[in-house]
Amino acid sequence: MPEIEGDLDSFAVDPRRYAPLKRFRCGTGESRPEREVDKMTREYAKGARRADLFRVTVEQPAKLLGLAAFQPAAFSQPVLAQVNGYPYISLIGVSREFRGCKKAGVRPGDVVLLDALRTINSHGQWGDAPDIFALVDPNNGPSCALFERHGFEVVIAADPSNPEADSLLGRQGKAVAG
Repeated sequence: MPEIEGDLDSFAVDPRRYAPLKRFRCGTGESRPEREVDKMTREYAKGARRADLFRVTVEQPAKLLGLAAFQPAAFSQPVLAQVNGYPYISLIGVSREFRGCKKAGVRPGDVVLLDALRTINSHGQWGDAPDIFALVDPNNGPSCALFERHGFEVVIAADPSNPEADSLLGRQGKAVAG
């Protein structure tokens, strides 16, 4: 796997004012998850979607490596409403340019997710180590593996009769190393 050479930095941005989001592409666009991440990223950039926190990770000086958005869950479906108010990772993506790369043996998606988890844990709104949730396409192997590596488990499985249904993954509150 190719090594990412530059230093990585993660920070919060206003997605409406962060121009590199307009060019962000998660992959080739061949899969539903890649298209969905690209669509959601454009919606955040246009202000059509909101996040309490939107973070980017860049390879210095300014190459967009990945992004994450999160806010309190606010689901209208009764089965999902049980997690309302808990931190919800609504978007996570790695630029296609960095897919298959590593930085000191760590995958870019892990860097982005760890940054999101640290930020959520330090955010005063939720206190220390809250339970955290994400909706993930069960057919998106890389994303499922990423969340699984960080302690997420299926809370509510996707409806197998609906090819566009996502599974609700959850992670019990645990401290994340700084």
